[in-house]
Amino acid sequence: MAIVGLPVILGPILGPVAGGLLVEYVSWRWIFYINVPIGIVALAFISMKLPRFPAANRRAALDWTGILLLGGLSASFIYGITRGAEGGGSGGRASIGFIALGAILTIAYIVYARVRPAAAIVPLGLFRYRSFTGSVIALFLAGFGTNGAMLLLPLYFQNVRHDSVISAALALLPQGAGMLLARPVIGTLTDRIGARRVVLAATAITVAGTVPFILFPPDVPDWLIGLALFIRGIGVGGITIPVMTDSYTGLVGPQVPQASVATRIIQNIGGAFGSAVLATVVALKLRQAVPDLPHEAAAYHTGFLVATVLTAAMAVPALLLTNKAKATVRA
Repeated sequence: MAIVGLPVILGPILGPVAGGLLVEYVSWRWIFYINVPIGIVALAFISMKLPRFPAANRRAALDWTGILLLGGLSASFIYGITRGAEGGGSGGRASIGFIALGAILTIAYIVYARVRPAAAIVPLGLFRYRSFTGSVIALFLAGFGTNGAMLLLPLYFQNVRHDSVISAALALLPQGAGMLLARPVIGTLTDRIGARRVVLAATAITVAGTVPFILFPPDVPDWLIGLALFIRGIGVGGITIPVMTDSYTGLVGPQVPQASVATRIIQNIGGAFGSAVLATVVALKLRQAVPDLPHEAAAYHTGFLVATVLTAAMAVPALLLTNKAKATVRA
């Protein structure tokens, strides 16, 4: 999984630079248009190269009820959180209303999954496995430390440090380099000592690389930002692979594809939640702040503080992951 996932590292390295070039010299719309030719190339490779194998279960059907409930609850929570940033009576009422709707849909999905466990897209029975439960919680929290912080960083560079779009994109390269450095060794370490210690170490490194952004003044030297991002990239690069791998520990038969679907859903929901929450925190602080640079920087510092705390919280579900080093000592 670590080797196959290696090309994904090119995203954080090349993506911001390509996006900065498109916004600076073409048009912001090309951020979306560029997906069309890339998608066509991807479809061609899938058609030509992806192995063809018989279906494992031709009677399997999409769980439309579960999909609609999960999509509805995540959209309700995220929209409710973002509406809270608007402030005022109408924004506050809308925020409470959508969050309440999300809670109702969550209860509805739990009831539905209990009544029809064989049909549910995310069967509740998977949560009987410690590794799966730990992986799902960690993936959700990772959305705050990875996706959410990745959203704040370019905004911080442009709005607080007043960097150009290109400069903000180039400033993210050290983080991608750190991820690239960490990824090849993560698979070996996970196989050797288990996911628990790898994720705990990666979480600590990610926190160490994020804390400086709580403290940096607007005029901090570029090399310090690059160093913090490089350290942060090493940590971020060591989280996803061991967590995703360990989610399958102990599962058999049809539980494996069910866990695969469930972890991807939770990963996407966590990323959306992380981005929405951190953006809302910064927006609320900006509404309260005096419109000058120190107060604007303080708003982003608060966003990075929330990201740091929720990233550190990954240490708790990481304790549910496998620990092969301990098993080896006992043997």
